[in-house]
Amino acid sequence: MAQRDTQVDGIERQLSSLSLDGKPPEGQFLYRILRPDENPEEIVAKDPGAQKTVLSHVNCGGRAYYQSQFVSTSASLDAAKHYKGATELRICEIPVDKLPPNSKIVDLTTEENRDKYLGNAVCKKFAKKSEEVLLQCSEPVSGTVVYPPQKREGKTSGDTKQEL
Repeated sequence: MAQRDTQVDGIERQLSSLSLDGKPPEGQFLYRILRPDENPEEIVAKDPGAQKTVLSHVNCGGRAYYQSQFVSTSASLDAAKHYKGATELRICEIPVDKLPPNSKIVDLTTEENRDKYLGNAVCKKFAKKSEEVLLQCSEPVSGTVVYPPQKREGKTSGDTKQEL
């Protein structure tokens, strides 16, 4: 076990020296599964001042106690829906062109970036399947809830009731 810990520590040191030079993923939106306490109009990292590695975040980012400077998103609404599962959680859509200036993007949808930031870690498969894209932003990110679909107020085209 000590040898494995040493290998992981070595990979994290190597990855932490890399710059966050990811380019926005193709397509114009990213998708985030919102925590119950999260406001879709003011999405912020749990600890914007943290210095966690990409590997550490992908391994532990979903745990309630873990805090990092990254916000996890997906390049795919379908992938976000898959990981949301049957929970009551909401998914918001974030326009890439509306990200705050100086935002850093780590696009893990490419094999090259997964190799660069995650090495041979087991979480590499999760990052691929979830089409993970990490954001590091100095200001809150704004999105719009797209799933579940919002119920509209008032009559719909299916309304056939008439007042007598």
